[in-house]
Amino acid sequence: MAASFVMQGAVPVEMFNSANTEHFAIYAKLRPFLPELRSSTKYPDYLSSLEQVVTAGANAEDRIGIFERYMIRQRTLAAEGKQRSSIGAPAVAS
Repeated sequence: MAASFVMQGAVPVEMFNSANTEHFAIYAKLRPFLPELRSSTKYPDYLSSLEQVVTAGANAEDRIGIFERYMIRQRTLAAEGKQRSSIGAPAVAS
């Protein structure tokens, strides 16, 4: 919903992207699945406002990459049984 406000001009995209990061994380997580989701649901615009807001900045791929690397790291830790129970807690050693 917030992305649609940005796309309608209620909030400048630069301001929104500099003040928030959650939308980059969500997009990075879902990006590999978007074509299939859009096709299978027959909703070709699914998350298009989010995608437009995230990709609007000059450094969009860098910011998306931060979250892609974080998720890869977390999946690896989870597979090893070492995923943190909270962000501030140290990883559990095996």
